Amino acid sequence: MKALIILSTFSLFFSSCSQEQEVGKLKLNATAQKIERIHSLPKVDLLFVVESGLTSYRQELNRNMDALIAPLKSNRSVDLHVGVITSTHFMGDNVEMECGNDGDGRLLGDPSYVSAGGEEILESLGRNLLAEETVTCFPLISPHQPFEAVRAALSSPMVEGHNRGFYREEASLVVIFLAERDGTQEELTVEDFRHFLISLKDRSVEKVALYGAIVEKNDPLNCLGEGEATTEEIEKAISSFSGLSFNLCTPSFREELAKIGRDLNRRFGKVFIPLDHVPATGTITVEYQGRLLSQDSTEEGWTYDPNRKGIRLKEDIPLQDRGRGDGTLTVRFFPSKPESEEEE
Repeated sequence: MKALIILSTFSLFFSSCSQEQEVGKLKLNATAQKIERIHSLPKVDLLFVVESGLTSYRQELNRNMDALIAPLKSNRSVDLHVGVITSTHFMGDNVEMECGNDGDGRLLGDPSYVSAGGEEILESLGRNLLAEETVTCFPLISPHQPFEAVRAALSSPMVEGHNRGFYREEASLVVIFLAERDGTQEELTVEDFRHFLISLKDRSVEKVALYGAIVEKNDPLNCLGEGEATTEEIEKAISSFSGLSFNLCTPSFREELAKIGRDLNRRFGKVFIPLDHVPATGTITVEYQGRLLSQDSTEEGWTYDPNRKGIRLKEDIPLQDRGRGDGTLTVRFFPSKPESEEEE
């Protein structure tokens, strides 16, 4: 049986048990998949899309960024890339290339994205979040187009050029909007934008999440005063991915960011263990440090993901002892088919 390496830092091996079980008319051997030193880091690319000119709200976001990031760091590290773009989309052929303007999905700051942990990520992200846009020439039209800006940031030529290294195909993608109005002359509809994002992830909707600090429909907190513009389209996009949003001018800005952080951790802060075979229904057991973990537990436990054919460990499992050599996790199951049949 071929060993499956989850990450290069994993020490993973298999042992076959003599136990047998009949599944339908098939007699199958049980498989034990034993994992030592779990160093799996869930990968998340987090992109902030900020509307130009919202300086006070950017500062508010920066002051409370730790509330957003803390849940992702609470139990285990997340392999996090964080970048910031503005929602400005310059119109015209090669305007960004010719002018050197920020906008059109160009990541702000130097370095252009942050991948460190702890306090360092907050300090570097703060610099990028508060960075002023560079504009060396002024196109006739430079509208606020958040959907287009995201598409530009994650597409050629930007993804191979200035933004190189930020976006990873295998990572989950999170977009957080900071905006007080919808895009002007936006070329992408909400449905177009949704289709673009999930197409990046091979149609895996669960690998994309949207959030926002925005002006919600009807502006219930009167964020804009007498203004009429709101972020109804952005709100629809966020809702299409079951994301969370809150009003820009809420007095509970920090608490709302913390909710988003907890939701991010719930969605993406889990170790995923791919299995070498499709398990027969009801035959999986998961053991950690000699203790049997329960399935679908609200606290410590695990779930089986049939789409990705693997085990997701819940966020409350204390894996901070990883790397000491004393934390071994074992997954046992009966394959639904013999190995020879699966290879056909």
